[in-house]
Amino acid sequence: MTRIGTLCIVLGLVAAMAGCGSSKNRMVNWYGSYKVDGEMQLSISTLGLSQIRFELKHIPSERVIVSDVGSSKKGWFFVWDKNERLWAHWDNTGTVVYLPGRDGRFRKYAITRGHPLLDSVPREFSDQLPDWAKRSLGI
Repeated sequence: MTRIGTLCIVLGLVAAMAGCGSSKNRMVNWYGSYKVDGEMQLSISTLGLSQIRFELKHIPSERVIVSDVGSSKKGWFFVWDKNERLWAHWDNTGTVVYLPGRDGRFRKYAITRGHPLLDSVPREFSDQLPDWAKRSLGI
């Protein structure tokens, strides 16, 4: 392979990892800062030995939209969907979604069996759920 070919592959991977555009859902399952669409950044860091802190920030204004803490003891992951919702799952506490309100503030909702938002769970999110969680949610 030529150097230009290798460079094109590397640049393509970097662009994919950077979450260019908001037409796709963006999954995050490790510590760090991720641009989840053109104007939003999700940052995840450790907080002590058993928790993670995560923040969703509007990049142009530097405004923190969501700031919360979750357990890091078990598996966890987030999906920023194309409808600008932040889905989160922890194996030991369950599934939640952060939805933007009319006032621009995000609110947290626990997702349980029969919840009306179950019909709009992104495929990238539901595919990552453990089987027990899928059974619990009825999906």
